[in-house]
Amino acid sequence: MFRETDSVQMSFLFLVGRATVLPGQESPGDETVRLRNPTHSSCKFPMNPFSDGCALSLLTGHRPPVTGHESPVTIHQSPHLRYTQPMGILRRLRRWMGTDEPMTHIVAGNMTPGFSLKSLDGKEYSLNDLLQRGPVVAAFFKISCPVCQFTLPFLERLYKRYGGNGVTFLGISQDDARDTRDFAKEFGVTFPMLIDDEDGYIVSNTYALTSVPTIFLIDTGGTVKVSSMGFDKKDLETIAAELAQRRKIALAPLFRPDEVVPINKPG
Repeated sequence: MFRETDSVQMSFLFLVGRATVLPGQESPGDETVRLRNPTHSSCKFPMNPFSDGCALSLLTGHRPPVTGHESPVTIHQSPHLRYTQPMGILRRLRRWMGTDEPMTHIVAGNMTPGFSLKSLDGKEYSLNDLLQRGPVVAAFFKISCPVCQFTLPFLERLYKRYGGNGVTFLGISQDDARDTRDFAKEFGVTFPMLIDDEDGYIVSNTYALTSVPTIFLIDTGGTVKVSSMGFDKKDLETIAAELAQRRKIALAPLFRPDEVVPINKPG
C-alpha cells in the first residue's frame, strides 16, 4: 500500500537528485549542496518550493567563501541540533504536508542560547549582557529573501517606537558585511546589524532555524516571549504590545490604514 511517508521519501529523493555539490566540497560525508533554482539565482540557499521566501540549508561544516569583512562569533551554549542538507529538504517536505514539528526548536517559553556577534561597525554585542538591561528583539534574515525585505521595515517601525531605554533590536544577517550594509541602506533599517556568516552560520544553527526571517522577543531572564517565523502580522503586533507595556507607553498602530498588509507570509 502506498503511504504518505512513501510520497515524502520519493519527493525527497527527487530533490536530492537535483542537488549540486558546491565547489570545494570534497568529503562525501560533509557536503554542502543546493537546489538549482533559476528563478531565484541570487538566493544562496535553497528556495522553499512552497513559499516565496528563502528556506535555509543549515550547514554542517564547510561553506563557500564569502567576500567582505567577516566577524568572529562566540556561542555560550552547545547547539541543540545540527542539520545536514538532506535533512533540511526532507523537513521542509514534511512541513508542507503538515506532518512536521514547528520550524524552530526555540519557541515561546523556551530559554535562548547566549551568543556574541560583531556588528557592521565592529562593536561586539553579547546577548547575555544586553538582557541584563532589558528585552531583546532578534531578527535572523538573509538579504536575498523577499519576505525578509518585506518584514524588516516593519521591525524598523517597532524599533523607532519602542527601542531604547533598555530595549534592544538586533538584525542577525547571514550575509557578509558589505551586502548587509547595502541591504540596511536600501530598506531603511537603522538598528544594529550583526553578522553570522562564519564557520557555517553557528548562531543560526544553534537556534535550529530552517527559514528566514525568524524573529524572537527575548525577555530579561532569557525566556522567549514571542517566536515568529516568516512575516506574521499578529506576532509583530504582539511584540509591539509587549514592548509598550514594558516601556509603559501608549501602544501605537504598527500598520497604516492605507496599507494592504497580509496576515502572514511564509519564510
